[in-house]
Amino acid sequence: AYPCMMWPTFGGCPLGKDCPYAHNVEDLSNYAFCLNCGAWTGHTAMYCRRPGGGGITAQQVEEIAQGQRDQAAARAQQPAS
Repeated sequence: AYPCMMWPTFGGCPLGKDCPYAHNVEDLSNYAFCLNCGAWTGHTAMYCRRPGGGGITAQQVEEIAQGQRDQAAARAQQPAS
């Protein structure tokens, strides 16, 4: 496949993994953070909202962390057997 003209760039490829062009990870510089779209700033693949990214928001991360804290507190309150 031909190389993607938006990979890697400041804004990254808007199509992410659905892009018909090649996204060569070896082309990423030390400044590229997102392995999904090749964006140089702003997010990593876990937070990438483009196809193939995790699309996780900061609010979702906080909800996951709060759930883990609640589970740990519940386990701590259980009597030892």
